[in-house]
Amino acid sequence: MTIPPFITSSKKFLCEDHTSSNLPCRFSFLLKKFVVFVDIVPSFCQMAENVLQTQIELVINRLKEAIDGADGFQNTHQPQQFELAKFSIDQVVFILEKPHVILGAADGDMNL
Repeated sequence: MTIPPFITSSKKFLCEDHTSSNLPCRFSFLLKKFVVFVDIVPSFCQMAENVLQTQIELVINRLKEAIDGADGFQNTHQPQQFELAKFSIDQVVFILEKPHVILGAADGDMNL
């Protein structure tokens, strides 16, 4: 995972504009007096991990409910059981499509 430069080295990032225009970064000593740099990356990583874990648990629970709705996929030769099994499979496909689309968008890959 690549961390943006403004998070890893905020002071350097703040000075980049001035150094690119050949002006010295004169306010760096002022930053030490008035600004506190806080490393928030670990907090955001932990929050993201918690959200991801919650989403995975939700998907797993929805998949279990969808599969349980088919009554064990038994007696599918009977019209009512067949419809239950078919609906259950459709639900499973629908549930799995959402994370696939989200993960594809996160990776920049929209080839579904």
